[in-house]
Amino acid sequence: RKKATKIFKIIIHNNFNK
Repeated sequence: RKKATKIFKIIIHNNFNK
């Protein structure tokens, strides 16, 4: 489940960049 965490982190980062 480490990949899911990485994807989630990327999504959160993308939302923050928005």
